[in-house]
Amino acid sequence: MSRSFTIIACVVALAGCGEANAVREDPAHHLYQIGAALLGLDLFSLVNTGKTLDDHVLGVASDQDCSTVRLSQGGPYCIPYPQPVAMVAQTTYCYKSLASASCYAAPLASDRARYLGSRTDMVPAP
Repeated sequence: MSRSFTIIACVVALAGCGEANAVREDPAHHLYQIGAALLGLDLFSLVNTGKTLDDHVLGVASDQDCSTVRLSQGGPYCIPYPQPVAMVAQTTYCYKSLASASCYAAPLASDRARYLGSRTDMVPAP
């Protein structure tokens, strides 16, 4: 991850470099440099989030999940964000068994000597 970040950061930083004379001779030359820098940022965003900068902007504007990658694989460009799911805490109680641990939803009073511990997980509400 850090190696790809370093490479992309260097490409983006160097994309804006150019000759000072080129701007004087061709005033539109700086537009190419800006385009190269934006392309570098676009690639950085695509590698790290799976979305281009345009996808992020259109997603915020439409309040949907937009993705060029999904579109290129034959899916829709924008889809609604999934509705949040209510979560509840579920505790399991684990006890030593012959080969491993056995876990139950309620503590067993008869197996206090074999008690290993409990674990609480957040699971979707029924």
